[in-house]
Amino acid sequence: MPLETPDFIVFDLMETLVTRLTGTDPYWKELGAILDTRGLAKASSFDAAYQRWRSDRTRLEPYKEITLQQRLALVLPELRPAEIEDVAAAYMETYIQRSLPLNGAKAMLREWKGRCGLGVISNFFVAGAPQKILERHGMSDCFEFILDSAQVGYRKPATQIFELGLNNSFPRRENRGRILMIGDDWEADVVGATKAGITAIFFSSRRSSHESVFCMSDWNEFRPGSSLVKSVLADSERRNQGLIARS
Repeated sequence: MPLETPDFIVFDLMETLVTRLTGTDPYWKELGAILDTRGLAKASSFDAAYQRWRSDRTRLEPYKEITLQQRLALVLPELRPAEIEDVAAAYMETYIQRSLPLNGAKAMLREWKGRCGLGVISNFFVAGAPQKILERHGMSDCFEFILDSAQVGYRKPATQIFELGLNNSFPRRENRGRILMIGDDWEADVVGATKAGITAIFFSSRRSSHESVFCMSDWNEFRPGSSLVKSVLADSERRNQGLIARS
């Protein structure tokens, strides 16, 4: 009998379940505008300083998360803690207001809710932000957990963030082939999930050059009992049986 329901589905957040309105500036430019409006720094000066910091960051621990508040303190050490918190709050207020669910995402989640466990693992530099974004759009109640990298201290593809999300329910790595991870970032979501023993689906309109990874670009493709879900689970089962046979 073909498998039709995974044990658990983990979703990325931004550009997978939720997007932002078109015309939105890069986040550092939004931060620069907030700082400029408050008289804390010129937008152009902050932009230049932030880009220098981003270049230097490549020398740091690769997947260690640095929160928005920490970034502001590093780039503008003259800012007081209260000013940093004020800028971060203003940024997140605007960010959430300009977010919206991707077409079909809410309906898809409602169809899966109750059939298997659902969770979110998101790279986000403000702790608790994914929870608030999903709450705004009436989606947070679908999930057993909503984790972000600011809470954990590590960004995907670091295995630490996947392990924290799944350890309680699936502590044994060999049980994880029937857990699905869906996201739009190849390295963070596909490579990271695969290293954690999770079956990945690449959410992208671009075709993957890796035939071993399933791709999708529309949530209408990912419904309970759909051909995509059956194919992904059947492929995962074949891989698992192959591993058992070789062990």
